[in-house]
Amino acid sequence: MNPDPAALELFREKAKELEDSIFVRSIATKKSLGTTLNWSKDRPVTTEREGPTEDEIRSSVLTIRLFRQDNDRISIRKTAKLIESLPVDQSLKDEYNQNRSDLNSFLDSQTSVVFDLGSDLITRRFLFDTFLYGFYSHLEVSKQQLIYEWRDKPFFNDMKMEFDLMLLKFTQSVARLSRVVEKVEAALTGGGR
Repeated sequence: MNPDPAALELFREKAKELEDSIFVRSIATKKSLGTTLNWSKDRPVTTEREGPTEDEIRSSVLTIRLFRQDNDRISIRKTAKLIESLPVDQSLKDEYNQNRSDLNSFLDSQTSVVFDLGSDLITRRFLFDTFLYGFYSHLEVSKQQLIYEWRDKPFFNDMKMEFDLMLLKFTQSVARLSRVVEKVEAALTGGGR
């Protein structure tokens, strides 16, 4: 891989954009992500989601896709490969890879709420990708069909709340990765390890 120092700067720029997004500000202001269960003897169970609005979520999704999709030069994976190719201390490479690994472990774990979809338990990554690419962007047909099926489930708002949580965790992870990228840039210019 040819070194692309501009990609490191762009990574940090987009990470800052994500950290400063109205999605993050909304969560910080409301201090609430969750759902409320409503039920009574005469009515079906319903839930209400507490958290960011659709516009606030959409404000972050396009930027998140830049870090998520490997066809973008600032994807987390491509940035890992770039950092591996650079003449910087191994500890910086390890720090980036550990933060990346932590994010992947989170995404590969089961959702905090168990959703009965008639199959195996679903992972956060499956839910994250289904909402990201079936509801907010790309609109892949198979993922979009799942969203249509899920909308009728009584726990759809719980699924959206879980997605909100994953967006927040993803944003926090990108912020940590960005701090490592900044150290890498400093090392390349002689101002760090």
